Amino acid sequence: MKNRHEDYLILYESVKDLYSLLNIEILPHPKTKIMDSLIKKYKLPPRDLVHIATAIENNCNHFLTLDSDFKQISEEIEVIEDDHD
Repeated sequence: MKNRHEDYLILYESVKDLYSLLNIEILPHPKTKIMDSLIKKYKLPPRDLVHIATAIENNCNHFLTLDSDFKQISEEIEVIEDDHD
């Protein structure tokens, strides 16, 4: 997972750099600021980070999941993992 996360970071930064070089303006998206900080902080796939960013953006207090990878999140949201055994 670590190598994949590093790959995501490299791709993310490369796309931002390319757009900048081409003078392409990235239109603001509500999740852009949150995603920018989350992708650098956590080793989760981008699709999982979108879920957390959406919850944070909507001021959710709790995030219920079956995915233990979310335990690493230490933002202003409580991650509740359902063991589902």
